[in-house]
Amino acid sequence: EFLESRFHREWTRPQRLVDCVSVTLDKSITTAATFAVFRSERDGRVDAETRRRIALLAPHIRRAVIFARVIDLKTHEAAGLADGLDAIRSGAFLLGADARIVHANAAAHDMLESGDLLWTGGDRLIAREADVDRTLREALAAHADAARGVSVPLTATDGTRYVAHIVPFAARARRGAWTAHAAVAA
Repeated sequence: EFLESRFHREWTRPQRLVDCVSVTLDKSITTAATFAVFRSERDGRVDAETRRRIALLAPHIRRAVIFARVIDLKTHEAAGLADGLDAIRSGAFLLGADARIVHANAAAHDMLESGDLLWTGGDRLIAREADVDRTLREALAAHADAARGVSVPLTATDGTRYVAHIVPFAARARRGAWTAHAAVAA
């Protein structure tokens, strides 16, 4: 049947392909993924040894497809979170226990750019006033595993007053996170 098909006449035969071995990697209601290896005239038709080799490779290729899907899902989740944070008009920072900025939304970047209240030293958040910065760091460290947040007063260079709310993330939400990049509070 395949040798009489239009696909064979117009695509495989001109390329001197004589056979194909394939394996279904994933199949759902809406999608299907297959892995196929075409054989040329030089390699000959699919035989038992070829089928054996594909059977050995298939589980590894299936795992790679699953991992790619998980990575894609997590990438979309992270992008959705970043988009959601960017929609907030107030400055929002995700911070590590040492005030390292894990993520900052668009308004937070604007705040840092103005340097009126906060700025960065390397990748760490720094308050303009030294005593406020110390309070911010102490509150962040002390409340990193607490159930409740803390508020820290900030004053801009023009005297305008603001409040920074440090909201700790639940320890169970961070469990298993890669600690070098894990945010402990917003």
